[in-house]
Amino acid sequence: AAFLPRFAEDSAERHMLTLPEGAPNWTAARSFAADVVVRDDQAIIGVGGGTAMDMSKAIAAQCGRPLYLVPTCAATCSCAARLIALYDEEGRRTGSAELPRAIQGIYTDEDLLAEAPRRLLVSGIADGMAKLSETASACLYADNPAEPQRMAQALHLMDVYFTHADAALKGDRAALSEILYANLYLTAQITATGSARRIGEIAHHFYNGVTRLFPTERSAFLHGEIVGVGVL
Repeated sequence: AAFLPRFAEDSAERHMLTLPEGAPNWTAARSFAADVVVRDDQAIIGVGGGTAMDMSKAIAAQCGRPLYLVPTCAATCSCAARLIALYDEEGRRTGSAELPRAIQGIYTDEDLLAEAPRRLLVSGIADGMAKLSETASACLYADNPAEPQRMAQALHLMDVYFTHADAALKGDRAALSEILYANLYLTAQITATGSARRIGEIAHHFYNGVTRLFPTERSAFLHGEIVGVGVL
């Protein structure tokens, strides 16, 4: 992203942190957050993929600092979602938390995102496709309030994928822009509007189960690739 070199040059004082390998967890987040408080850092800027986004949100949730996110791929919607996916130190999914305050800024550079491996983009598409089945299955719960907006969003998301995904993967930049919007933003909005409902997240529960049963083996696959199997 163009602003990152300027940030590095113009900042009077900055601290660059390299996150540890592995899935985001509260233990590591608390350690980083404590350092942020001790140094009296004024904001957190998270740069990277979904794991970096979740870890940055977890740190911000612990220390209460403003958060700015810069996704470098479109494999998940983590940069635009207040939901924080959490794991244990072995990589097993343990649950989730919600960022207590809004993300202050999300900076997306389409030139930067276009350079990411296509596998990451496809994984994001598979992850997004789970939203339709998960939204539709919400009607199985009689106590759910009606939310036609969420279903309309999920149908629109599928329309974007079926209309633009093939061209985007072949290098069409206009189509890629539509898919980036779908993977990074629209999926996050569907999650947000459905936060008060019980939804049948079978595809994501399948992913959670894989992390619990096969924490080592699952590291060879992306989040959306496993969720995609759950969709099928």
